[in-house]
Amino acid sequence: FSLAWICTHDMKGKLLSTNPSACSILGYEEQDLLGRTIDSLIPAKLRPEFSDLYMKKILADGKAEGIMSILNSQGKNIYLLYHNYLVDEKGIEPYVIGFAQDITQRIYAEDALKKSEEKYKGIIENMNLGMIELDSEERMVYANQRFCTMSGYKPHELISKKATDLFLRGASLKRTRDQLSKGHFGINASIELAVKTKNGEDKWW
Repeated sequence: FSLAWICTHDMKGKLLSTNPSACSILGYEEQDLLGRTIDSLIPAKLRPEFSDLYMKKILADGKAEGIMSILNSQGKNIYLLYHNYLVDEKGIEPYVIGFAQDITQRIYAEDALKKSEEKYKGIIENMNLGMIELDSEERMVYANQRFCTMSGYKPHELISKKATDLFLRGASLKRTRDQLSKGHFGINASIELAVKTKNGEDKWW
């Protein structure tokens, strides 16, 4: 990934150096950052986890990576995807060098998408419609309660199973696969399927 932030800090988390991109991302001058500890930039509710999830990992493994939430000069959350490494060389005090990318917009976009999906699922539930979500290999990654009732399966019996293999048989399976292969299912499509439930009942969906 493209590097946006480069910094170093000592083993207590005190910033020793930082590049102009880090200052720009946070809205601080360099002199305002140097000497500050990283945890002073982290939201208060996340500070108790900082030592366990970051500093102790650096000491144990010599590196740490993940997503860190910090506050800019206006108090807004900034999300960084970081890869930090311990430097322990003879003759110098150990320190950590860190590389990070600002992924704030991506995090906000993913959060908005999640809220939209939850709203959509809520609408489906209120309409009493069965709903499943499939991955690119037709495996189920989500099934609502109405669908479980319709099919006779419990949620854990559906997740990771191929929907076509589980519910479609014979001519119905062939017809559906033919439609899939010919691209008959566009972005939106309404079709009728002859299926078998868990207890072997034939149903039309």
